[in-house]
Amino acid sequence: MVGKAIWRRRVRRPANVIIYQMLSGEKPVIMNIKIKNITFRKTDIILPFAQLRNQISQFHFDFSTLFCLDWFKRPRLNLRNLQKRPRFTAISFLSAICILLVFSCEQKPNQSEKGNLDFEQITPKYAKGFAFEKYDDFQILHILRPFNDKADTMSYLLLPKSTETKPTQFPEFQTIRTPISNFVALSTTHIALADFLNATDKIIGLSSVGYVYNEEIRSRLENGKLVSVGDGATLNQEQILTLNPSLLMTSGFSQASFERTYRPMLDLGIPVLLNSEWMEETMLGRTEWVKVLGTLLGKEELAQKKFDEVEKKYLELAELGRNAETKPLVIGGLPYKGMWSIAGSKSYISNLLTDAGANWNWAKDTSTVSLQLDFESVYPIGVEADYWIRAGSATSKQQLLATDSRFSDFKSFQNGNVFNYNKRISPNGMGNDYWESGIVNPHLILGDLISILHPELKNDSLFYYQKLE
Repeated sequence: MVGKAIWRRRVRRPANVIIYQMLSGEKPVIMNIKIKNITFRKTDIILPFAQLRNQISQFHFDFSTLFCLDWFKRPRLNLRNLQKRPRFTAISFLSAICILLVFSCEQKPNQSEKGNLDFEQITPKYAKGFAFEKYDDFQILHILRPFNDKADTMSYLLLPKSTETKPTQFPEFQTIRTPISNFVALSTTHIALADFLNATDKIIGLSSVGYVYNEEIRSRLENGKLVSVGDGATLNQEQILTLNPSLLMTSGFSQASFERTYRPMLDLGIPVLLNSEWMEETMLGRTEWVKVLGTLLGKEELAQKKFDEVEKKYLELAELGRNAETKPLVIGGLPYKGMWSIAGSKSYISNLLTDAGANWNWAKDTSTVSLQLDFESVYPIGVEADYWIRAGSATSKQQLLATDSRFSDFKSFQNGNVFNYNKRISPNGMGNDYWESGIVNPHLILGDLISILHPELKNDSLFYYQKLE
């Protein structure tokens, strides 16, 4: 804020506009507009209050960028009028603050107190699901999209063990003492994140143990050095409470199930961190979640260094794939109970195929979730597609025919261009390394696809994929 606001008029109607700063990194609606001695920064955004009220749970607010405007005569906000005839009032300002406090989600801190603290906002380069606020003596971690059924923000106070005094500005945030000594992992992707940071020894509890591929983790399970805590609805809460971990890391699917499953741990002071990497729209966005675990473990520099190495390799391959002269048509997935789940254009799978130089029939679809299409809708594309990638769990073409004989009509089936990502399977046949270490090896996955689709550009042996015979 530049200068000092002049509050002169009394207002008879409530304010309907809030100017606020978002952590999500979206572009502002207006930039650098000066009104009544106040200059709005590039990160300030103007929205009608009614719209903001509907979206308020999605964002974390910074009091230092919060202002209000008087009611305008026209029912819809006009930016041209806004620049010519803005009117500020103290009552408008105070009324907006009151309304904001009423509709804020319960995790919001005392904004006036927070406004007196200086912090550096750290936004990921690719990931959209988390952000940090770095203060002098602690950090705040925001999980911006913790659940797939609700847009909300879950925040954590990361307080160093060396700091005795806990800040009072964030009473509703879960507190995680850093660096953490250990944690319970409820997804195999968490194993890969820990392994990436040379920290698998920090995992003391694990769910879905039958799906583990990592040899070291399997060995620890067999020797009783690592405890199974069940899975999903059968999660052994008593076992977790007995372990008393520094942290429990899980994936958020619904807020209701989160409360039902993890409330006992929260009530006893065990932090539950929601890892939403699976909701990212790019491969590098998923990998970037290693920075969250790196911060928790006190290995920020290692996480950044290794991520930069992966990023460099991935971008070099993506440039190769995107500039390929030909773009072969690709089909992916396998129907289940008559419905074919197709990756939406904003999914990491669709973006991965684009980076690999593939022609993806649904690349222009605007869906952020998978499309559920019947067989008849996908069949014409399958007949013409040059390659079939990610064919369910099939290990042979014969298995595909057993599922549906119409697959024999597919061009990729006839030409022997059917590939699946099940080359690296655990001894029990259940653990697939693609779904485990693939999160930290996006360059290897992309390299496989380019070798498959463009052997003239890259013809290396496949790491995760294999050709179905």
